[in-house]
Amino acid sequence: MDILREIGPQSEKPIFTLNHESHFLAFEPLNDFLEEHFNVLTPIAKAAPLTSKNNQFPLAEQAGFRVMETIILRNTEDLERVENSFAFPVIVRPMSDRSREKTLWMKTALYDHIDAMRKHLNPLLENGEIELIAQEYVPGKDSDVVFFLASCDEFGEPRLWLAGRKIRQNPPGRGVMASGTVDPVPDPEFVEKSKRLCRLFGLRGNIGIECKQHSLTKEYVYIESSFRPEAFNSIGLAAGVDLVWDSYLTALNKPCGAVQPDKHKGSWVNAEFECAVMKTLRKQGDPDWRKVMVPLPRPIAYAFFTWDDPLPFFHSIGVLVARRVKRLFSKESQ
Repeated sequence: MDILREIGPQSEKPIFTLNHESHFLAFEPLNDFLEEHFNVLTPIAKAAPLTSKNNQFPLAEQAGFRVMETIILRNTEDLERVENSFAFPVIVRPMSDRSREKTLWMKTALYDHIDAMRKHLNPLLENGEIELIAQEYVPGKDSDVVFFLASCDEFGEPRLWLAGRKIRQNPPGRGVMASGTVDPVPDPEFVEKSKRLCRLFGLRGNIGIECKQHSLTKEYVYIESSFRPEAFNSIGLAAGVDLVWDSYLTALNKPCGAVQPDKHKGSWVNAEFECAVMKTLRKQGDPDWRKVMVPLPRPIAYAFFTWDDPLPFFHSIGVLVARRVKRLFSKESQ
């Protein structure tokens, strides 16, 4: 109610959107109130269950994507199943953003041996408060990770969309996108499967789908989906497709304000992450770190700190401090 008082009288209800998956769960009890007083960009009650990857996987398979065999980790005994079932390396990620917050992970962890998994995960799984998923690592480069970004109508039908691929991830091989580019002519198979998955989700608003193309079989292996405007949605602006603005129009029951281009062109870069990638590659003795300096396809959208929107900067500082404090206490306990 305080928000409504501050906004004051409006000719139409204000837009309400969420920028983190965990917020769907947090705001779910307020769904009826929000639906009454706001134009909610993405239906909270429908999106909340889908923030769990365990609920995404069956729909991804139905859409035609390959989903790697998955073991859900809820306790230390589940690690034995991983040792007996998977060939290493094994990638582990939180089941949901709620578990991600408790582990202070940015996105994933990669293990080359079961002993390293036990050392890191046993303390996290002992209390049974988090859920993780373990899968065999899909071979390939960072540039084999592809994404589909869309603005969808109330039935999940994409109104505007674009597809692209990562150039580099932070950390390399398993992290968040440090830089990426739009595919001028994306693979029709990947686009069609992504559109099909959007329809199966049946959600209005922004949807992002991420897969990795297996380096040997060339299959598109499903990773995850998000249901919110993301920082790198600005790659759409570089390519002339404003997905976030169209989602706002959709929430207001207005027609699409743009025409789907036949070809896209553009890229996105986070300078902070790119520097971290270069630092990591140099530590690994990888001479390919010089590729970080190769110019990206233009036009380019940049993720920079701005004075009128300092929240991303302060969030990054908070995450950095939390990690260093956790590392300090872990060293003292040894």
